[in-house]
Amino acid sequence: MRTFKVILIILVGLILVGGGVGYWWYKSGGLTTWAVNRAGERFLGGTEGLPLLHEALGFKEAQTYLVLFMNNTEIRPGGGFLGTYAVLQVKDGHPQILKVEGTEILDNSAPKDFQVEPPKEMKELIKVKRWNFRDSNWYPDFALSAAKGLELYKMENGLSANEIDGVIGFTPTLIEDLLRITGPVIVEGEEFNAQNFLEKIEFEVEYGYAEKGVEFRDRKQMLSKLSYEVLRKGVREMYRKWPEYLSLMDKMIKEKQVVAYSLNPDLQKFILSKGLAGELKESPVDYLLWADANLGSLKTDLAVDRNLTYEIKPDGQGYLAKVTMHYDHNGVYDWRTTRYQTFARLYVPKGSKVLTVNGQSVEKGIKDPFFSTGEEKGRAWFGAFIVIEPGKEKDLTFEYLLPSAVVQKIVSGDYELLAQKQIGTPANELKLNLDFGRQVYSAQPGEDKEFFGDKKYTFTTDLREDRTFVVKTK
Repeated sequence: MRTFKVILIILVGLILVGGGVGYWWYKSGGLTTWAVNRAGERFLGGTEGLPLLHEALGFKEAQTYLVLFMNNTEIRPGGGFLGTYAVLQVKDGHPQILKVEGTEILDNSAPKDFQVEPPKEMKELIKVKRWNFRDSNWYPDFALSAAKGLELYKMENGLSANEIDGVIGFTPTLIEDLLRITGPVIVEGEEFNAQNFLEKIEFEVEYGYAEKGVEFRDRKQMLSKLSYEVLRKGVREMYRKWPEYLSLMDKMIKEKQVVAYSLNPDLQKFILSKGLAGELKESPVDYLLWADANLGSLKTDLAVDRNLTYEIKPDGQGYLAKVTMHYDHNGVYDWRTTRYQTFARLYVPKGSKVLTVNGQSVEKGIKDPFFSTGEEKGRAWFGAFIVIEPGKEKDLTFEYLLPSAVVQKIVSGDYELLAQKQIGTPANELKLNLDFGRQVYSAQPGEDKEFFGDKKYTFTTDLREDRTFVVKTK
């Protein structure tokens, strides 16, 4: 695992500055095989995984990466709206940024005959006629979103499209946490710190660039400059602060603020094994994932608090499940936030049968009510549209029957739930109120003592990371 952290730190360094990270890189302007091996021996206590590190850093042959800045203040199923992308090439440990630009530039310059039918939710809810690269991360499984992104990137004639070896995505949460370690940085006379970074950078790329006489197509270069300064400052003390960087990357992996996908099957297996793939995981029994898609709501996700509640109870047909997302919009109408519009999908075990949906919003010109279903990666999903005005609270609820496979596990006394978080989201609250109609005699995590001795499992936590619950009944 420690080997992987070093790999990830270096790759994230590549993402952010294209100038390297670590003591050797800072001193020499590039990594050498010797430096990589010494890093493994010094910090990892061994050389496990180094062949993959060598390959990822282009020591066998040059590697080209498509890098996605996933803005999680405008959440999408695959981590956040893709407002900016970069193309990065690494050869013998020496990185070179080939391009950094806004995704709208690529989309708007795509061939005129480029036409891909968008998901019907985009088509009907926000009137999108063509599926563009910037909207490609429509799936909560990052491998699916990355593959779709590569497909559209090639069709739009993106730079080095046929040479891409992998896709790496990260959210601004990563840069915020890096700034907590490095301290403030100065870019073009502006101070950025962990507290003001996101608001300042969004203002600069939306409005500030014009005041400074920067061309529209170059407005997002500020992000690249900022990232460079953060890493340039950080590498000076990398050796001394190494434990803090290791801890940070471990946190970012678990919280799905950094994700990756490789076209190399061996490297992709490694990415999966280390929890970096942002995948829909397999679950032996019950499963739950809520995925929001901000549709035309600016950066309003930063002002919306969410609480997710999952309930089950026995009924004449088996077990009835009820999932409710409570949205609390704390924002106002301004340049960053507006009314919150989301197409929300609930992912559940295949074979679940939806019964009712409550809380949907009805918009002018949109079918009343808007609801859709589908299957992905062996999961069923139910989707609905909801709008929350600033200062208001609303609930969206799905009720459904659990499939027979889950019911059989409950009846046998061996229940397990995997609750996954959406890529890029914060630590949303999760409440469980599971009535099995059977005596609960053990659970992991355990309930508070006040809930002991009944037929329910009651537990409150957060979705800072994926959570697993195991309950034994008799």
